[in-house]
Amino acid sequence: QWADQDGDGFGDNPLGNNADFCPTENGASYLDLLEIGCEDDGDGWADNWGRDKFPGDPTQWADSDGDGYGDNWGDLSWNASRDSDWPGIFVEGASSPDKCPDSPTTNVDDQGCSKSERDTDQDGVNDLLDNCPEQPKGPDGYDDGCPLPVSETDDGETMVLGMTLPVFGGVLAGGIVVLLLLTMVIGRLRNRGYDLDDDEDDEDDEDDEDDDDFFSSFQSKPMPSRSTPAPRSQPSSGGPSGGPPPSRAPSSGLPSRAGPPGKAQLASTSNPALRTLVSKADEPEPSEVSSPQKKVRRARIEVDMSLFEDWQADDRDAAVEWVVGELGEGEQERTLLMQLQGTGWSAQQSRAIYDMARNQQ
Repeated sequence: QWADQDGDGFGDNPLGNNADFCPTENGASYLDLLEIGCEDDGDGWADNWGRDKFPGDPTQWADSDGDGYGDNWGDLSWNASRDSDWPGIFVEGASSPDKCPDSPTTNVDDQGCSKSERDTDQDGVNDLLDNCPEQPKGPDGYDDGCPLPVSETDDGETMVLGMTLPVFGGVLAGGIVVLLLLTMVIGRLRNRGYDLDDDEDDEDDEDDEDDDDFFSSFQSKPMPSRSTPAPRSQPSSGGPSGGPPPSRAPSSGLPSRAGPPGKAQLASTSNPALRTLVSKADEPEPSEVSSPQKKVRRARIEVDMSLFEDWQADDRDAAVEWVVGELGEGEQERTLLMQLQGTGWSAQQSRAIYDMARNQQ
């Protein structure tokens, strides 16, 4: 070499040693033998020929994974975690360092790491697979990086179905109370029958017992009774005794069943509990006898006549007439229904006979 027209210390003869690749451009690049003597930012790599990926930055010159962050690093704490096979060197104060110089994608964070290479919450599950990247899963969390659901509120109160224990207990107790009330109301409606006279229902409700068991209510509070009424001309108290339906033939105006019309057989009924109750009964309570009857407008009660066979017509009519007389003397509904059933009528037939008698009042 004998000439250096740009004065950068590299000879102009291209065939000589250390030939100047940029003979007319004063430069200090020297690390790449093909680009000696070219403009350089101070890192030894020519800026204008593509060798230096960060022209103008003397701390960076290469970007192996092409993510825009340089291979060099300047943080001493990275030295222990850097793989010796990774590109780059430690340069104090290096700008835009790449903590992950071998990233498989250019979609990286501000340290040059992709989701598969970083673990934001430090729970051992990388952000690419972590469904909760900012919440550590903890020692008993799920494999997807999410912690177990929190079962307590911030103040430590246990939650049940989204409610605190006091609120849940109140709701449960309220539901039980409502169910009990509904059960009581349905039971009362079933036992009251189908009386359409609202005013008389109000009066009857004051006398009704809360217990659904007829016999237990009679034993706890004896039913007032009266002496056996004198036999009426029709039906007579000596009517045919009760028996199975096939053996009972219709009589001429007299009930074939013994019992209510003449009440002759009530005392000898086969039901010991009923016989004891009737024998122990006293005179009606003054409130029941002396209270004036309130005249109300009655609605006619519909009666299902299909409950009776044709051959029972005379017995039924006699029983209806007997109930009319008993109601006129102030006898109570339950007592009449019990006596009708005691003479052989079914519960439904007894109710129908009672309703027919009320329609005649």
